[in-house]
Amino acid sequence: MIQKQQVIFSCLAIIMVISSLSCFGSDKNVDKPLALQMQFEEIWKSAETIKVTSEKSIECSLPALPSQPGKIAVIRYQARVNGFTGWNIFLGLHLNGQPLEETDRNGIGRLINRASIFSSSIWETQIMASDNHYLIFFTQDFNKIDPSITDIAQQIEATWFMLRIDDLSKKDSRNLLRLSNSYPKAEVEVASLAVGYIPAKEAKEQKPLALRLPFERIWRHEKPIRIGAEQSAKISIPPIPQAVGQTIAIRFQTRLVYPEFEGWNTFLKLNFNDEAVTELDKCANDRLLNRSTIFSSTRWGTSAMVAGNNYITFFTPDINAINKEWVNDPAQLKEATWYVLRIEDLAKTDGTNILKFTSAVNPNTFKKDASGNVPVVEVASLEIGYIKAKSSIETDEKITVDFSPTGTLKTSNYSVSVSSNGGFCVAAESGKSYFDASFSYPFAGKNWNAVSADKKNIAGEAAWKPVTHLDRRNVTVEAKGKYYTFKRQVICHERFLEIHDVFMNKTDYILGIIVRNRFVSEENPLKLKIGGYNANPELPTEPVHSPSNPTLFFGMNRGGLGIFAQDTAFRNQLMMETKRNVAVFGSNELGLAPKETYTLRWRIYPMEDNDYFSFINRLRSDIGANYTILGPGKFFGDIRDKHRTITPEEFNKSMERQYAPVGMFSPWFCYYDGGDLSLEAWIGGIRRGVANFKKGLPPEVRLLPCFETSIQPVPDEIEIKLWPEDLEEWPTSDGFIVTKDNKFSSSKQYTLGKPVTNFRSYIKLDTKYYKKFMAGIDGAMDAGFRGIYFDLFVCPNLRTYDQWDGRTVEMDADSFTVARETALLPILEGPAKKAIVEHIIQRGGIVVCNDYPVWEELQSTPLFSFSEASDINGGHLGAPIGLSAGWDAAEGHSGADLVAAVIARLKKGGLFYYYATIIKETDNEAYELVKNMYPITIEELHAGWIKGKERTITCVPGKYTVGGSKPPKVILFTKEGKKSSSPPEALRPEGKTEWLIDLTQLPAGSAVIIENIL
Repeated sequence: MIQKQQVIFSCLAIIMVISSLSCFGSDKNVDKPLALQMQFEEIWKSAETIKVTSEKSIECSLPALPSQPGKIAVIRYQARVNGFTGWNIFLGLHLNGQPLEETDRNGIGRLINRASIFSSSIWETQIMASDNHYLIFFTQDFNKIDPSITDIAQQIEATWFMLRIDDLSKKDSRNLLRLSNSYPKAEVEVASLAVGYIPAKEAKEQKPLALRLPFERIWRHEKPIRIGAEQSAKISIPPIPQAVGQTIAIRFQTRLVYPEFEGWNTFLKLNFNDEAVTELDKCANDRLLNRSTIFSSTRWGTSAMVAGNNYITFFTPDINAINKEWVNDPAQLKEATWYVLRIEDLAKTDGTNILKFTSAVNPNTFKKDASGNVPVVEVASLEIGYIKAKSSIETDEKITVDFSPTGTLKTSNYSVSVSSNGGFCVAAESGKSYFDASFSYPFAGKNWNAVSADKKNIAGEAAWKPVTHLDRRNVTVEAKGKYYTFKRQVICHERFLEIHDVFMNKTDYILGIIVRNRFVSEENPLKLKIGGYNANPELPTEPVHSPSNPTLFFGMNRGGLGIFAQDTAFRNQLMMETKRNVAVFGSNELGLAPKETYTLRWRIYPMEDNDYFSFINRLRSDIGANYTILGPGKFFGDIRDKHRTITPEEFNKSMERQYAPVGMFSPWFCYYDGGDLSLEAWIGGIRRGVANFKKGLPPEVRLLPCFETSIQPVPDEIEIKLWPEDLEEWPTSDGFIVTKDNKFSSSKQYTLGKPVTNFRSYIKLDTKYYKKFMAGIDGAMDAGFRGIYFDLFVCPNLRTYDQWDGRTVEMDADSFTVARETALLPILEGPAKKAIVEHIIQRGGIVVCNDYPVWEELQSTPLFSFSEASDINGGHLGAPIGLSAGWDAAEGHSGADLVAAVIARLKKGGLFYYYATIIKETDNEAYELVKNMYPITIEELHAGWIKGKERTITCVPGKYTVGGSKPPKVILFTKEGKKSSSPPEALRPEGKTEWLIDLTQLPAGSAVIIENIL
């Protein structure tokens, strides 16, 4: 979870060279209409208010509006009916004989200063325009509108309208504007009518990307759709012709209409022609075109926009705005409730299309209103149309660097040049990328020490003067200040550049340094990945913290560039953010002991193509992450004779049906049903159970006990309230997390049939808690278990304040001095977790864990790590396993559900483990898909397919090749979970040494396993 350090990151970035990323704010007067805030260059203005009588029209002669670079021609006016309350679409507009429709021919809205819909407490959602007819308000004051309109932004705009007219205006002769009134009872008054220009940049910035994409509308649903809790709405849509070079897309807004509080959840489920509209299409391409797939919140860290085919629905009274007190990300705030999704793979060209919206709202989780109703999900502005295949808007906005090289090194894949100010440039297939850095120092004010790629250096300490040196394979940059010295080594390998940033604390006290690395690409990226998450390169991103996948990737027109934070401290303190062609990555909290030296290590990967997974596969190979993964795994319940939830006979029978050779069993060590057991009692209970279960098991089956690493349940009779006075009340309280205000981090839970206090914990070498764990591990393996399962094995965002991890400090944002030492749990726990894992493996065991590892020391260690969802981006540098949902027999899940769950993980480059995943017995055949996925030694990850030494697993159409003297076995599972009796053949083309499997016609929703015959 991105907590306070995220705020510090953005604030500090404003006052340094990298501030080009942080200009997200505005000093405009929010109480002034946007129509009057914009830089409006007036060309002509009506001298009086124009009154258009009932069902009549008036023509106005306007001057010519020649094209001006960087400017857009607009009209601006106020409109009303002199009344007290209400509104309607009564003002018709024509320009030069053409209807001035609400959108131009590309579907881009004309209305610049306000949203196209608004909310009313009386009449629900209303539209501002329809075709070429625009809203007028009944009001006696042009600056005030009906108070029942709940949208604050609409209230501020009052009766002002600003419309773009550049596509219909004449450039070299006068323009004729016709205003008509279709209201039969009263005059329409148009005041302050003027024409002129506004900067094109300002017009773009006011609109969400959803309305700036080149969207050509072909169908529209006129009215908002409201869907009750757990209800659905189906909409029939005419055939949608395919268009060459165009992408079919659906565009809409959605919100939860609920006045009690604000927030979000994945409450809107989409299906198109009975197919789930998931985040990725059948070829694992992104559907979401207008926003990133993650966003940052002030209270809940990072959230995903999509889960399967469920989309985030914000709770908001204003469909055009989401609460900025909850959401940090300016780009997401601008997009508000808009979605634009690619659907060309689902659309019918010769028959009626059925779009189905379903509300996933659980009515029992919401308080009913006075009428007994629960919240409804609303969908508005629903349209289908075409977008250019690039699926992005063209932009020339980018940061440039005035770079002057003093020396250059060349390899076969790239060259490196260095500037006199210590910055450097990497030239490769993707173009040129410039790297510089800035570092805080105590009492610096707005100054930063820096190494700069630009000719102009950055003001810092007077003594700070970077000195550069080049030899045959390395670039060295050195600089000295009052508080620390800095030495950067850029080491050139054939496949990557390795950067060692060495800081030496010259002082006699703990020194904190805020580190900011920046790279500027020559061109704007076409693709952007942060921590493995998709981000929209057109939009700025808030700081992302992803220690299990500490990578940043820019995909360009040609080639790409990846960044990887290598050492454990850097990857756990790392924050990354981007804007256009600029990325910033660094640490807010690096601490050095007196006279200490520490090296931050990171890498740059110049790539020949713009595929993120090409970068990941190269990185996986370099760090040794391609180890063999066993499985699938599953949780089976209590193993003790008197408490068991499954007998040995039932276990053996289940293995025939749902093969899971990695089985996890309770009672938990230090949690739930084992939380009140002594070490001796716990070992005694499992010993007898394991002995009974092991009889007759196949040799590949491994039974594992469940260990909880981050929670210690302490019964209520043990009272631990304060720290450190009550520290000895519990034998292993030397592992309790201490909060910033010197309290233990705890929560209540009913796990043992009575209230239990759970204390959040950490494991550190040689503590009582560590020794208890090691004793439990040895006891379990002595009893016959062949490995250990660890829950919450990684706590990437937690910290404790009772000690220092030797590397992390909290900084005072004003003085840039250390406010407090603290301990990030991954840094603190690293040595103990490494010792625990190595001990288990040395004893012949395996380690399965919940959470992806975050330690450099364990990145090549075979940990079978998973996420409790399909969101497996964090596992791309290890074992990318996604745990299934918990399905019991009563829910009646099908083989189709199982295949869809496997494919959802596969599309993100991931594998699949069971949780308690039961499908109908008639669909048992689907289990064979999961069985045939393992063992696998990953060689390549891709979006939708994984190549392993033993097998290739895919759901993406294409042609696949494998080696070997014998033809591989091809197993095809249909979307219903049935094994095909006639799968595609493996053929060896004449003159070739590899086998070819042609899956170009693979049906959507199918999965294939190509098993190598070694």
